[in-house]
Amino acid sequence: MNRTIFIHVEEEFLIAGTETFQGKFRNLSGKDTDRFWFYFFINKHNNRIDYGYEFRKPFQDNEPDFIGNFLDVIIDSEKTYEMSGYKNRYLECMFSITEDLRDQYFAVMHADGAPFNEKEPIPISISFSDNVTKQAQTLLSNYFTKRNYTVYQTGIPFPVLWTSMLIKSSVKTAKYAIIEAFGNNLNMSAVTYSEKTGIVRTHYKSFNRFGTNPAVHIIAHKIVNDANKLSGLLTTPESIEKEVKRHFLLAENLVWQMNNSNRPYLHVTTQFDENSGVPLNLTLSVDEIRRLTLLHIHQLSMFFEDNFLRHNKLSPESFDAVILLGDTLAGDLAQKEFLRFGSAKIRCFANSELKIVLPALAAFSNQKFDDSQLDSKAENTLEKVEIGELMPGNQVVLHTFDPTPGKGKAMQHLAYVGNNTFEVVASTRSLQKGDLATALETVWLPGMKAHFEILRNKSHLGRFETRPIKAMELF
Repeated sequence: MNRTIFIHVEEEFLIAGTETFQGKFRNLSGKDTDRFWFYFFINKHNNRIDYGYEFRKPFQDNEPDFIGNFLDVIIDSEKTYEMSGYKNRYLECMFSITEDLRDQYFAVMHADGAPFNEKEPIPISISFSDNVTKQAQTLLSNYFTKRNYTVYQTGIPFPVLWTSMLIKSSVKTAKYAIIEAFGNNLNMSAVTYSEKTGIVRTHYKSFNRFGTNPAVHIIAHKIVNDANKLSGLLTTPESIEKEVKRHFLLAENLVWQMNNSNRPYLHVTTQFDENSGVPLNLTLSVDEIRRLTLLHIHQLSMFFEDNFLRHNKLSPESFDAVILLGDTLAGDLAQKEFLRFGSAKIRCFANSELKIVLPALAAFSNQKFDDSQLDSKAENTLEKVEIGELMPGNQVVLHTFDPTPGKGKAMQHLAYVGNNTFEVVASTRSLQKGDLATALETVWLPGMKAHFEILRNKSHLGRFETRPIKAMELF
């Protein structure tokens, strides 16, 4: 019996599910959808925080008391909202989501006859999109802990999870190109598998803002650029980019109109946030939009060919399959463009199929992976940690890996308290949150094992040895 909630986090939402009994997976729902959206409304009238997709448009229109870009704004600890005279950090908006998850979890446990104690922490296993920063990952994980959840198995790269679903038991070796556009960025990974090493992501590259629907991308940019020629209001790249993002929702509606009518032109009335209330009237040529969309899709395939394959000295022939993830790549035009890399190798998955990553996360506990060969390191990754130079409050994450069957990857998240001693924040092995771990080394380097003396509830538990260190992060 498994009492864990499995969660995957994208830029704009999270999805969640449970598998109390093997093979009986249930998706949890947020506000009548299978997604818990990171768009919030500060409902001051009822003194509560509401969340849902319906708050996306008012946020993009800069209406007061609506919050979006959530995983970016929570990083700024100075940003707060006010309710009933009290200031709160934006991260506290997650309260309503964590409570809904808790209520649904209890309902599932009760329905399945699983014994549980409502006062005990709920175990959760989280994976994150490559678009979610390390800082946001840490903040979300810590908030779940604060809300009486116990976080396990964070940090599994999304392409590794997806690859685990593709590998059949009879496969001895495999190599996949994963091109993913579930969010706003276009992410490319090379992933290999062998019985000896498990699943390894060997290469990774991301293209900012190229994950959006190609036609939406083209229309949003064209509206803003054409309107700015009329008004001259936008004078910086930042202001233009902000307006492009604001116009995504309008562009999505126009794509629907374009695909469901034979009209040669789209008539658009819009306004810029900097001059709200002043209408800007435009006429867009459908033929021009379609031509530009084809050019944009070709650009995506060129990113793959030149900036990913050729740059990393890879070839399409070396892959067993090229996996296209997300509606941006699953459309007919994109599929046709990528067929030139081998029609028999192309496999597509739409946005609606993202949720199948949750059963993969549930099953992944019996698999192992190694991200040590990743050629694009996180911004906080260190080559050396000198413990004597740490300050109380610094947090260190040790990513370790042992290829021995049955071991694999592990993680120790530690907060420095002084005198070579750390408090355990999270661990995927036997350490528990709150344990005190006194380091027996003064320096940690990749490849070595770290050793600690462990104190739990004032009782000495003995010595703990990590697996070989592959990467270290400092926050």
